Amino acid sequence: MLIPVAIVAWVVSRYALNLPYWDDYLVQEHLAILNAQGSRGQKLAHFFDQHWEHRIVWTRAVFFAFFKLNGSLNYVGLTAIGVSGLVGIAAILLGVFRQTRLPQRRLPLWYFLPVPFWLFTLQSHENLLWGMASIQNFWVLVFALGSFWALAQPGSTRAGPGFWRAGALALAVLATFTSGNGALVLIAGGLVLAWQAVRRQISWLFVVVWAVVSVVSIGGYFYGYHRVTFFPSPFNYPFTAWIQAFFVFFGGFADPFPYSGAAAFGYDNPLWISTLLGALLVVGAGWLVIYVVLLMRGFVIPTI
Repeated sequence: MLIPVAIVAWVVSRYALNLPYWDDYLVQEHLAILNAQGSRGQKLAHFFDQHWEHRIVWTRAVFFAFFKLNGSLNYVGLTAIGVSGLVGIAAILLGVFRQTRLPQRRLPLWYFLPVPFWLFTLQSHENLLWGMASIQNFWVLVFALGSFWALAQPGSTRAGPGFWRAGALALAVLATFTSGNGALVLIAGGLVLAWQAVRRQISWLFVVVWAVVSVVSIGGYFYGYHRVTFFPSPFNYPFTAWIQAFFVFFGGFADPFPYSGAAAFGYDNPLWISTLLGALLVVGAGWLVIYVVLLMRGFVIPTI
């Protein structure tokens, strides 16, 4: 189980360089702006400055703290912090796994064996060797999964439902201001809370508080937001391209050749592989949802 972890750790220690790469320059430049601010309020405000289409408060906070503690930036150390997010993801998934039970017993630990082999791969090699990208892209998943895991905790635990829902909300807000896709955690979490309230598992007060914080957070995210014209508008493409992109998104990890051409410009991979796998995953997930709903409604489903 530790073999893929060791491989990734070796790759990072062997190939990570103490040099900025692409957006590292922008974050480093912004760090100089932060240090030049006279008041704490001004510093705090600049943490929320737009970075492309993101608000990377978490990434800037890590860079800022590293600089204050170390006296300078070290991109190997920053990359190690970012890659440690994979360990956080694995820990959350392991926690979920340990709470998953068969009747009268837990699942054997070896059932968890495929997870680290799927998680600790060189498919994400660019993030593994890129300081700010690893901090942003791995840790937004830590916050998202942590929020969902906290929402799934039963109210009968010693901490009580309020503790878990407050923790889930804090992680969801943190995800929102870590990467552009983080706001989806607030939206999905709100739907989960609403479902729990409908089933009378929690009070509607939790839903109201979550909704208010979500509106404030997402509204604050887009306050003063400027559309990044570097990326083409999705409305320039036909609807069929949107459908294909939907399936490619889910099947993207099947891309076996990240750069099949020269340098970083070889995005000419067989797209049909990702599209096909994405379609299979969507169909499988849809059937799983229907299966669970039918079981909850008391239907007896024959097994093969």
